[in-house]
Amino acid sequence: MDHQDGKTALVTGASSGIGREIAGSLARKGYTVISCARSRESLEQLASESRGHCLPLVVDLSSQEGFETIRAYCDERNLFVEVLVNCAGFGAVGHHVRHPPQTLAQMCRLNMVTTSELCAHFGRHMREREHGFILNVSSVAGFMPIPYFANYSASKAFIRSLSDSLHEELRPYNVKVCCLSPGPVRTRFHQRSNPNYNGDENSLFSLSPEEVAEAGLTGLFKGRRVVIPGVANRLCVWLEHLIPRDLVSRFLAFKSAGRNLTD
Repeated sequence: MDHQDGKTALVTGASSGIGREIAGSLARKGYTVISCARSRESLEQLASESRGHCLPLVVDLSSQEGFETIRAYCDERNLFVEVLVNCAGFGAVGHHVRHPPQTLAQMCRLNMVTTSELCAHFGRHMREREHGFILNVSSVAGFMPIPYFANYSASKAFIRSLSDSLHEELRPYNVKVCCLSPGPVRTRFHQRSNPNYNGDENSLFSLSPEEVAEAGLTGLFKGRRVVIPGVANRLCVWLEHLIPRDLVSRFLAFKSAGRNLTD
């Protein structure tokens, strides 16, 4: 079966950045895309640009009710989601002990818990039909411990491990699971994470959301286990495996302090 036959996809974090580009790309491929995010205005603009192929679903996936809202929406309409893209997520820079517990809990729910719930719910349907695709968006940060970005990097390591496991669990049922792990992307992610950020989102090593989205979808439909867009990012991950983990952590702590990310 061709990957466009099911015609229904679901993308979280679809209001901006990588998620928005993935939703738009899937719409152009002929899918009806359930586009999930908190921003109604951005989702309605996406729906207009896609000529109605992107259906806006306003939902806060960092809340306890987020998953149930999506599940009910799809069940009530008897929709089979052929392509699931978990892209929603956020980070918070600074000393872990200074973050409010509520912020850390919301990050864990959005970055990990809701992703796991959506993979279980829609992955079960895909397994029954013996067809489907799941793209989970992690980060290069998930390959290494990053001081002053501890909760975020840990949450993305969870996504890596979850995706690797599901890739093998669902492979016998013709369900492809891929983990997209980008490095710096030209979005406002780090600016939202830390108002004092003066880093490299526009550096020579950063990629556009369009490039990352295209790499992720290409890898997903080809059945790849992991996609790391950009030669420099793949080199960083390779080097991380060669260098002792404590040295990696110390170097990243020093680098963060130099960028005023430790306040």
